[in-house]
Amino acid sequence: MIDRSQEQLVRLAAEVFNLPMAAVAFLEQDVWHLGHSIGFQQARLPQSLFPNWSPAGAGTDISVYESPPGSPAASEAPDELAFAAAGRFPKDLSGRRFALILGSPTQRSWSERDQNLFKHLLGVWESCQECDYRFEGRKISDLIGGLKPEGDNLYSWVARHLSEELQVSGVMVAEIFGQQFEKARALAMIWLGDELEQVEYDLRGTPCAEVITGQACTYSGDVVQKFPDDLMLQDMGIASYAGLPLLGQGRRPMGLVVALHQAKFPDSEKVLLEMQKFHDLLSEELSRQRILADLGRLAQSIDISDKGNIFSNLTFNLAKIVQAKMAFLGFRDSENQAKLLALWDRDEARDLPPDLPLTDSPFEKILSSRKPFLKTAKDLQSHQLPDWVDPNSAAAMLVIPFAVEAETEVGFFGVIHDRIFEKAVLEHPLMPVLINRAAAEIKRRQAEIQARQLERRLFEGQRLESLGLLAGGIAHDFNNLLMGIRGNLAMLEEELSDQKDLQPCLQGIQLASQQAVELSSQMLAYSGKSIRQKQVLDLAGLCREMEPLLRAVLPKRILLNFKFPASTCRVEADAVQIRQVLMNLVRNSAEAMDGNSGTVQVHLNRRKLEPGDLTAFKPYFDLEPGEFACLEVVDTGHGLDPKLGRHILDPFFSTKTAGRGLGLAVVQGLVRSHQGAVDWSCPARGGCCFRVLLPIAGDSAAIPPTKEEKEPFDAGSTEFVQATTHPILVVDDEDLVRQATGRMLESLGYSVLTAGSGREALDQFDPNRFALLLLDVAMPGMDGLELRRQLRSQDPELPIVMMSGYPLAGTQRNLADDPRTRFLLKPFGFRELKACLADLLAP
Repeated sequence: MIDRSQEQLVRLAAEVFNLPMAAVAFLEQDVWHLGHSIGFQQARLPQSLFPNWSPAGAGTDISVYESPPGSPAASEAPDELAFAAAGRFPKDLSGRRFALILGSPTQRSWSERDQNLFKHLLGVWESCQECDYRFEGRKISDLIGGLKPEGDNLYSWVARHLSEELQVSGVMVAEIFGQQFEKARALAMIWLGDELEQVEYDLRGTPCAEVITGQACTYSGDVVQKFPDDLMLQDMGIASYAGLPLLGQGRRPMGLVVALHQAKFPDSEKVLLEMQKFHDLLSEELSRQRILADLGRLAQSIDISDKGNIFSNLTFNLAKIVQAKMAFLGFRDSENQAKLLALWDRDEARDLPPDLPLTDSPFEKILSSRKPFLKTAKDLQSHQLPDWVDPNSAAAMLVIPFAVEAETEVGFFGVIHDRIFEKAVLEHPLMPVLINRAAAEIKRRQAEIQARQLERRLFEGQRLESLGLLAGGIAHDFNNLLMGIRGNLAMLEEELSDQKDLQPCLQGIQLASQQAVELSSQMLAYSGKSIRQKQVLDLAGLCREMEPLLRAVLPKRILLNFKFPASTCRVEADAVQIRQVLMNLVRNSAEAMDGNSGTVQVHLNRRKLEPGDLTAFKPYFDLEPGEFACLEVVDTGHGLDPKLGRHILDPFFSTKTAGRGLGLAVVQGLVRSHQGAVDWSCPARGGCCFRVLLPIAGDSAAIPPTKEEKEPFDAGSTEFVQATTHPILVVDDEDLVRQATGRMLESLGYSVLTAGSGREALDQFDPNRFALLLLDVAMPGMDGLELRRQLRSQDPELPIVMMSGYPLAGTQRNLADDPRTRFLLKPFGFRELKACLADLLAP
């Protein structure tokens, strides 16, 4: 393997520097023993030929020996050697000190540019040996520096330049391919000023077949007669042809550059000389692209040796390239932590360490700079190394950040070395291959994680939606049951008001039914169906109003602080329910401190959400981009385990021994019904922070007083009952509700008729027959709203009371403009019903 590469290096060096003599040699007993060589007639050279060069140590020193024939030093040189240049490889190979020696029987100058090219050649050859990869001819890309405008395609630029310079009909730069190199593919072709694409042709029977044998050739004016089988020449009307082979390693043809003209060349020699100027540049570029293609194929198979973990394999390959003591691969995650994916140690088996926090750490600066970080042990003393890095074995550390996806996440390769290594490792040809593979694999892994997270969040969203529907359905049916309990209880209280011994029992039933009503209200809040009446509120003013009440419910050892912005935060919301949200959050914060002293802080600020920010809230909350009021309640408690985070807003979930209610679940439901969102986090300093986001209503919106609006009617405000001879019709699909409501109406002196459906009510209805109708909103078949619409068309002035186990939110738009309609929320009692009738039937 190494012998073959040495031969290739010798041939390439002779070609690059246009010298007749080149050799790879090794030093032994003050004599350079020539290995692979061309041009040298002797097998050994004295070490004294290079007096200024010491063979010990590392580096790529260059020594130049000039000894014209007849000079005093010529006696030490071989007879054929008048000029020699030697360069030491950066490291020992196979236990010997190697060098590349170039020579010439004639004097020549040795410029700084030649020295840089020489060093580059040595570095490329050695790096190819380290990765055990076949060496190909490599030259630096600026052999004709500044010739090609930056950003242009090299082949197209050369073809167009030659076409204009030579004043010919066309120029083509092509590569050859096929099992026997019998075909050509144009890399660029300019014909009559236009660039042609996808040109391929068979070389057999064409002048190009002669060119790829390694010989330049020209035919001026008679090319069609020389090659009658070349149909392309005939079709294009070509009279003159000039072709130059593009040669690679071992003078092996890789392609060709061709000039074509529809007339006789004015000067055939000038055509070839002009094309020859670009031979080295085009050959180098074609060779470079083939090397990249080979490296790309190598990259595809780089994980064959480790099928279990591609990250471990990539890290192992990185360590092998730079011969490191330790190597690691990782990326910066969304929590601004360095998450290691693989860690390899030459001396011991290592488990992956925990994530490394990056905030305010030196490692954060390395990744943010996106630039390679290479420091020696002395430099590293001023840097805070991760715990898993042993500073005693870190002679040098190299970290190479790379973008996983443009301007988003940063991945990194890192190595720890127990000796100093050169910056040349950054230019290793396999380094970009490993980095690109790692970036692609990290991106794929992140996509898998995001897909799983999205699937989990979608499942959670569906679960919450199902729980909400369940809670709403249970609350509705529960309210119908409570309607029967409270209605019949009201009748018992009226009938048994003089029996003192039964009053405690009745009061107990009344208290239990009221608690059941409150629980049902919480279930409706969790389901998101509890909005009663929205209005534009000054959120800061509402919070200040609640300050005395909040201080009253907090233990005295817990402090309460407020921090509000100078500008007003206006939101469109139900004042009662926003008060409930704030109260629940403050109580939750107080419980989190578990009887200890601490602080609860209530902050209010504005937050703008862009479309990209909304992903974090889906599918739990459906937000629109825009300005939001952000109400924060922060405590100094013990914080919360992140593993419990996805359950924190679940009904009856608690960090205590058993769940104790719907507090935070109610907060979630109420906020969601206001088109807002709830978020939470545990700051590094401890405690918990709950954030409520509500859409800003706009600075120009009118703000009514934050005092709670009056109900449409006040239960108990009047004892008035309108005397009427007309009956009242009660329409509800639940027997228990019809019976309880009917008994309460009869006790008020009204006659009552009932109907179990909308269709049955229509059958009984005649204009001017009923004094008032009580209609259930949700009924199978024809619901209460449709029934009300049809009844209104027959009797526009008929008083109607809509009843529902859900709050007014769903029917408010339909009822707001009708002065002859009222709404009763089930379960209502005797006093609420009586007040509603008084409001509608009053003269």
